[in-house]
Amino acid sequence: QDGRRFLSQHDQLFIDGKTTEKHWGIYRSVAEYQRSDTGEEVFSLKMVATATLVKSEEKLSSLKVESQNQEILSNDFALPHQHHEELSFSNTFYPEPAPKHVSASILGSLEGSKFIGRNQVVIIDRGLNDKVEQGTMFDLWEEGLGVSGSRGNYIVDDGWLSENLPDVSVGEMIVIRPYASFSIALITLSKAPIHTQ
Repeated sequence: QDGRRFLSQHDQLFIDGKTTEKHWGIYRSVAEYQRSDTGEEVFSLKMVATATLVKSEEKLSSLKVESQNQEILSNDFALPHQHHEELSFSNTFYPEPAPKHVSASILGSLEGSKFIGRNQVVIIDRGLNDKVEQGTMFDLWEEGLGVSGSRGNYIVDDGWLSENLPDVSVGEMIVIRPYASFSIALITLSKAPIHTQ
């Protein structure tokens, strides 16, 4: 409203356009991820506040902050709250192996950290279009290191002019929320810190 960078619960928020939606979430972008095969992109968002509609006009609508987890920044995202009955996902589901010939890569964690472990939530590059469903399980493997040299003189390198050691099992994950091209998965077993891409 007056050019400030941070907004508090007592400030009125403005969003573009006219709307009839009453309840809103205010989100901040944590990270952006892209599928290497299709180029499709997805954003990881963190909710920072909730708000309700005060007034809606042709070019702007105003919102009143109801609850706040942290400061609200100019250009944070405002998205209408989804009603639970609109979501077709269950809180009860059963593990099942991934479809044959379907592998997935971890693109990153929802919190944006570089290393992940047990009970952390990650974004993967497979979704409903790839036959991945709620409950799909994946084994996690770390690519074997490259080594070169001869007996007694081996060195670890980037693998460009060398042979690779076998891949190493580092854990398991289960899909908890599939979307069209991406999914959210939970790390259920971690034998070592798991690296994101």
